Amino acid sequence: MKIAARLILSTLALSLILVGCYLGNQSDGAKSYYKGDYRKAYTQLKPLAEQGDAEAQFLLGVMYNEGQGVPQDNAEAIQWLR
Repeated sequence: MKIAARLILSTLALSLILVGCYLGNQSDGAKSYYKGDYRKAYTQLKPLAEQGDAEAQFLLGVMYNEGQGVPQDNAEAIQWLR
C-alpha cells in the first residue's frame, strides 16, 4: 500500500514538473493566447510565425479560423495552418 501511494505521488509530482517546464518554455505570444488576450497574442505571434515558428503559425491559424482577436478569415487560417 505504501509503495502504491509513493508511486502515485511520484507520478503526480513528475507530471507537475513537466507541465511547469512546458509552460515555462512557451513563447509570450502562446502564453497570451492561452490567457485569452488575443490582440496581444497576435502582435507577439505574427513575427514568430513569419520566421517559421510552427506553434505560432498554428495559433495564428486557429485565431483566424475562430476570429479570435482578428477578423475571421478562413483563407488566412488555411495559409497559417499549412
